[in-house]
Amino acid sequence: MSEIFLFWRTDGEPCYTSDMPIPVSLSSLRQSRGLTQARVGELLGVTDVTIGRWEDGEGGPRPQQLQVLRGAWDMTDGDLAELVASFAPRARETA
Repeated sequence: MSEIFLFWRTDGEPCYTSDMPIPVSLSSLRQSRGLTQARVGELLGVTDVTIGRWEDGEGGPRPQQLQVLRGAWDMTDGDLAELVASFAPRARETA
C-alpha cells in the first residue's frame, strides 16, 4: 500500500503526492492555517500543552474534537481520514 501525502504549494493550494515525505499531521494542518497551538486548543477546549503533546505523538483528539476540526477547517472526508491515520500508528506503538 503506497502512502499519499498532502502539502501546500506556495500559492496556498493543497497538493497530494506519493513521492513527497510530508505527512498530513495536526501540526502541518495547523501551521498551514497560520494557527498557534493555543488557538487550536481554544477551539477544542484543551490547552496548548495538550496540542503540543498530540503533535509530539502523545495521544490525540477525541472523535468529537476531530469533528470540530473538520468543520472549522473545512476538511474533506479524505483529509479527516488521513489525520486520524496519523494518530493511529502511535496509539498502536504505546499499546
